[in-house]
Amino acid sequence: MRAVSIMGLTPGVKLGKTVYDEKGLVLLRSGVLLTESYIYQLKYKNIPAVYIDDELSSGIETPEVIDHEVRAKAILQIKDIFEELNPSKNKTAVRYINEKHYEGVKSVFDIIMENLQTNQGASLNMAEMMSTNLYTYTHSLNVAILSVLTAKSLRLSQDKIKELGVGALLHDVGKMAVPDEILNKPGNLTKEEWLLMKEHPENGYNMVKGNVGISAYTKAIILSHHERIDGSGYPNGLKKDHIHLLTQIVSLADIFDAITSDRCYRNRIPAYQAVEIITAQVHQSFDERVFHAFIKNVDLYPPGMLVQLSNGERAIVLSNNREQPTRPMVRIIDADNQPVKEMDLMKHLSIFITKEIEDSCA
Repeated sequence: MRAVSIMGLTPGVKLGKTVYDEKGLVLLRSGVLLTESYIYQLKYKNIPAVYIDDELSSGIETPEVIDHEVRAKAILQIKDIFEELNPSKNKTAVRYINEKHYEGVKSVFDIIMENLQTNQGASLNMAEMMSTNLYTYTHSLNVAILSVLTAKSLRLSQDKIKELGVGALLHDVGKMAVPDEILNKPGNLTKEEWLLMKEHPENGYNMVKGNVGISAYTKAIILSHHERIDGSGYPNGLKKDHIHLLTQIVSLADIFDAITSDRCYRNRIPAYQAVEIITAQVHQSFDERVFHAFIKNVDLYPPGMLVQLSNGERAIVLSNNREQPTRPMVRIIDADNQPVKEMDLMKHLSIFITKEIEDSCA
């Protein structure tokens, strides 16, 4: 099984995992053979990629941190909570997180924790199979998952992980006060629009500050997730010693998911490139200890990805090495996509992955 972008699909390919639309309804079930009509429907619904079963990816498993069906339900639950706070979606929208909203967010956190317990050992594959129209809600879930996995690697207490998870789920709630035409603008923001966008941490904090049930750490995450340790962030230009560890975790998860997600104005950046970008910023923006814990929980080269090796050979990734994420197990393939041999890049240190090969079903 492997993930393929919608633009690389061809009729006759078997769907590997069920696809859901922006309402959480089943769009296409796993096992169906794709037709021109089905592919058009996927494009129309803004589904960026799907999993397929084909000969090339035979025997490759793509374990999920969060079960696909549970993930879809969690995203829709976040959407319902956020839209109750969005005046453009709800004429009776309230301007604060009430007890009902807070309980709903804690319920999503519990779903995450239960699934992480069930699917221990899996790392997060950033291939997104739901509509890009759900970006804000999908992003909130991804940031929460990445943050919790990082916190576990750092051996934080369960109480701290809960405060972290709730804060991560709510970190962008202030965007509900930003006009949709700015949030979903397909081009660059104007200076005035960018200033409005930069208000979302304070907007979010104002929505939660009066709720005594929400911890100070959670509130700090919402207010300060765009702060950077060198003082270059916003809204308050805080430096390292004034940015709590939980907030630093969410900050890193936030930027990673943002640049590895498909948006209306640009395509995603592969995870391995995103890590290179963040690595260059670590000393200025992020705590190194958080960064090293973080990358252990992300599939830089997800199983099923086609890659070019430094020796000129082509390969498909079979599985990842959690301690050395840049050196997965791969299957060498020939020009006709037939298997040649398997290779553990941990045992062949002179060979490394140079790039991802454009995915397609051809």
